[in-house]
Amino acid sequence: MTYIRPGILVLWISTLACGAFAQGAVLEFTTDSENIDHVVVKANSGSYDSVAGIALVKGNVVIESGNFVITTVLATVYEGTDGSGSAERLVLEGNVRITSDDLEATSREGEVFLNENLLLLKGNVRLETRSAVLTGELLTYNTDSGIATLGHSDGSSGGN
Repeated sequence: MTYIRPGILVLWISTLACGAFAQGAVLEFTTDSENIDHVVVKANSGSYDSVAGIALVKGNVVIESGNFVITTVLATVYEGTDGSGSAERLVLEGNVRITSDDLEATSREGEVFLNENLLLLKGNVRLETRSAVLTGELLTYNTDSGIATLGHSDGSSGGN
């Protein structure tokens, strides 16, 4: 198991040949968000480009932060451009599932904007809360306010 501690997206990677993770990768990083301070990403394998500030993890990806758990097939972690090494954005591809204490959402792909506390899910989206089940093609969820906006492929709103 390889442990990588970004937040300085920890450039411990220098000990890894070509930035490739050994089988079983774990990344830990901080964010500049007021509400999300620690994120752990686990996957079967991955790679890291220290020049571009991008980590790619794949295979049984599990992302944990606070009460949120995200699973997907492939995730790309983008560092911010401020030089702090903290993560700014996650791009999720394949069988995305997000769970927390009060919701479960699934989609084909998604993005997490860590500094804005925003989730964007795309493709065959299903959101289930304690009081409602919504389906559509596009979901925007603000983790601060708890407001979800569901849209369809034609751009129309599906509700909040």
